[in-house]
Amino acid sequence: MNSPSPLLPVVLATAFASSLAIPHAVALEAAAVINEIQYHPAAPTDPEWIELRNRLSIDVDLTGWRLTGGANFTFPTGTVLKAGGFLVLSSNPAALQSASGNTGVLGPWSGNLSNGGESLRLRDLSGRLMDEVSYNDSGSWPVGPDGSGSTLARRDGHLPGRQPAAWSVSRQSGGTPGTANEAPRFAPPINLFPLASPLRYLDNSPGLPQGWQSSES
Repeated sequence: MNSPSPLLPVVLATAFASSLAIPHAVALEAAAVINEIQYHPAAPTDPEWIELRNRLSIDVDLTGWRLTGGANFTFPTGTVLKAGGFLVLSSNPAALQSASGNTGVLGPWSGNLSNGGESLRLRDLSGRLMDEVSYNDSGSWPVGPDGSGSTLARRDGHLPGRQPAAWSVSRQSGGTPGTANEAPRFAPPINLFPLASPLRYLDNSPGLPQGWQSSES
């Protein structure tokens, strides 16, 4: 009986892993990422928009790149995302430029962003997946952007866009199209007692300290 080749398991495992990873693998060195999403504006007539961010220190040519999913758009020839810069595309570029004062907004795109959840994929000219977001208005995803006027804003970091932890709610109504996202707001810590307090707690204490009163009395 012939024994199986020791290379066979490795070949099969590699082929299996590749078949799973290739369709949804996001490039780790992605130059441009989806950075902010206005998917449910406060007013029905307000435009939806998506902002891209260049994470590199060099300009990136977006010619032929494609955004697919709820919004479908092919970037025209000559589209350049400046080093460390931002680029906005919208369902209604003229309306967004009028409301925000931004210039150079691209669009319109075909399709629309669902208020209840949507998938967006950014691919480069060769079709490689550069970024992917599948946002929602439930579960671990921030619910603030769902109709309040705030946007879904990416945190400053390199967490994958498909993870809810990579996103927060814009502090500014209407978001910050074309500029850096604001740092998420956290509640300040509350110290019940000063760190240098001489207060101590003893399990075998005979009673409350002088001047203290039990809430049960």
